[in-house]
Amino acid sequence: MCTPLSMLSRSRRRRSRVYSHRETVFCSKRREWALVNLSLCNIRDVGLRILHRALTYSPVTITRLDLSSNDLSSSSDDCLSDIILTCRVELLWISGNSTSCRSDQVFNTILAHPSSLLKELDIEDVHLPNSAAIRLFTVLRDKKTKLEKLYMSYNDVTDEACDVIAEMLQVNNTLKYLNLYGNAFRGEALVIIAKALERNNTLEDLLLPDNNTEDVKKQVLSLQGKVNEARKCRGCVKLLNIKFSHY
Repeated sequence: MCTPLSMLSRSRRRRSRVYSHRETVFCSKRREWALVNLSLCNIRDVGLRILHRALTYSPVTITRLDLSSNDLSSSSDDCLSDIILTCRVELLWISGNSTSCRSDQVFNTILAHPSSLLKELDIEDVHLPNSAAIRLFTVLRDKKTKLEKLYMSYNDVTDEACDVIAEMLQVNNTLKYLNLYGNAFRGEALVIIAKALERNNTLEDLLLPDNNTEDVKKQVLSLQGKVNEARKCRGCVKLLNIKFSHY
């Protein structure tokens, strides 16, 4: 059962060791959490460091960690990486942090680490620069990564990243969902990404920006048909679905 920290009773907090700060509270008695929901809590870097110290002192297992819509910056990337690996987090949501994760260190550390269990990463609307996005997709070319879902809509990714994305899609065999909506891809860049999927057997959903001409969209959807025909010939059960929408 999912139990946000805010729902813990006062009596339970008194019986347990409590790490408190005006921005975050963590109860260390329970060893496994299905969901730790700290979204919209106005958490800043100092709050995340308090949480990091608590988890380092007394590690727990967290399946889903929601830190979306707070005020985290890239200065807390080291703490975030350590929390994800220590707590064996599988789903991480940090969308809507206006200055979060501008560096690529957190992605390289988490996704490339051999003990990482991260399967879903939501980094929508975090002002991710093009250089960091390129490094992220470079990491995902490693066949040892476990990531299955990547939400990257409304960032600052441009056509410069399309070649790296295409190379990643040709070799990655774990990613099933990729959301690139709201980025600055145009024209030929989308066609390059779609063509790369001819060698891909695992991606099921690809969401692309809709700020393109109808001719470009027709080319991409035509390539989707070719990809699915090739998959059927290879005996693949899952087919590719490309959308020009956010959901």
